[in-house]
Amino acid sequence: MERSSGTALERFWQHRSTVLMGSLVLGIGAAAWCAAITDADVHAFVNWTPAMADFEVYLRAARSFAAGEPLYTADEGQWPFLYPPFAALLALPMGVLPRGLVQFAWLALTVTGLMALLHRLGLRGWHVAFATMICIFVAGPIRSTVGLGQISVLLMVMCLLDMAPGRGLLAAWAGSLRPLRRLVAGRDRLLPAGVLIGIATAIKLTPGLFIVLLWFTGRRRHAIIATLTTALACLIGFIVSPRQSWHYWTQVALGGLEFFPDPRGWMHNQSWVSAWQRFVGLDPRWTTIGILIGAVFTVVGLLAAIRCARRGHVLLGASLCGLAALTALPVAWNHYFVWALPLGVALLRPGITRELRIIGLLATTWLITEPFWTVAYAGPDPLEFVRWGVGEKIVGAAGALLTMALMAVAACRPPERWTSDGHAGVPDLAEFPRA
Repeated sequence: MERSSGTALERFWQHRSTVLMGSLVLGIGAAAWCAAITDADVHAFVNWTPAMADFEVYLRAARSFAAGEPLYTADEGQWPFLYPPFAALLALPMGVLPRGLVQFAWLALTVTGLMALLHRLGLRGWHVAFATMICIFVAGPIRSTVGLGQISVLLMVMCLLDMAPGRGLLAAWAGSLRPLRRLVAGRDRLLPAGVLIGIATAIKLTPGLFIVLLWFTGRRRHAIIATLTTALACLIGFIVSPRQSWHYWTQVALGGLEFFPDPRGWMHNQSWVSAWQRFVGLDPRWTTIGILIGAVFTVVGLLAAIRCARRGHVLLGASLCGLAALTALPVAWNHYFVWALPLGVALLRPGITRELRIIGLLATTWLITEPFWTVAYAGPDPLEFVRWGVGEKIVGAAGALLTMALMAVAACRPPERWTSDGHAGVPDLAEFPRA
């Protein structure tokens, strides 16, 4: 009897539904805790009233869009909405539902996406739940994304899941349900490859670099699908709100805003351009030089990503592409660097050259642990950085410098070509098992 009872209990804990629901409960619980203690009152978790400061930008945009008010304005002390009107259209449900419910649903969506990515990275069973909790509590960019209610994790997940041929978690789950089995029979994913990258690009422009990566790695059909998806989404935005769309594409997308807080002295702005300005000052000519240097390294990073992906290291190539898209940005918040997670996984796989692994793991460790928080915060004065010493400026710039060095090394010394015989049992992202 005890053996039978033990076997039944073991089967219960290993059942697909138990693992799925239990993993979601643990992951969402960790995210709810993280959101509650980020920039909030000490009693925020008891009452569960998380601040999720950046999420308020999406809520405000949804309400403004529903009311027909301008999207791209902000009062003093507020961050403006910087995404295309299509993103505001997707956010519309947030404006009509209770704030707490929408916050919880957003955290659940973020956790689900992160779990789907970890599943694609090869984790199975309860390992997905434990890895999700570790990522939320330990990895700085992911912790910030969850705590602030940002979208960085979801954009990364959308790009990586599209880059990975192999069966998706949702397709596998749907295939296990008898009513949906015929619908997904023989299919690796519910949506054609390229659609998610296209939607991500329509939400925020930087994932558009992945369309270039798809094209130059021989996946031209998927690149065309991504391009058409982006165009269709932008067209929907124009149809629904032509005035807002015109304002975005002619002014906001080109950097023109009536009000934007100056973030150069804020250490969680980890962009190369901001780090450059802290050293050379704010002369527009020097700023232009910094932007040009960043643009050069964006091209270098893209070339490195293409070379790695062509050699079979799809995960490494995609991670480099994600980082390359950030290099020329004047503002790159620390939560943008969620790409450190897949980068670290890719660097631990066989075939990586010694130089690439060393500089890559240094960059990954720095981006995840975020030592720049040890530098005194600039406070209300955005130009406080002029009083920082050279050491403080180096600490503030180290993340960008290590990332750029990594891209240069990857372009010059790419990993060995992936062969199933040479690396059997440790497949890259493109060759994960379909079960």
